[in-house]
Amino acid sequence: MACFLGFTAVIGCSSPPPNVEPPEPPTVTAAHPVKKKLQPWLKFNGRAEAVNAVDVVPEVTGES
Repeated sequence: MACFLGFTAVIGCSSPPPNVEPPEPPTVTAAHPVKKKLQPWLKFNGRAEAVNAVDVVPEVTGES
């Protein structure tokens, strides 16, 4: 135990690490937004199909 305390005292009394300056922040450019009217539209190529399907079948025969 005494060895451990002596070792930590030696490590704790060592010189502090050298000061390292942080790098300069990067240069950032910003663009001004452009305001204009858009026509909303969607274009699909193909067909849509339901994931689940149900068959509706009458339980009686005949016509109504």
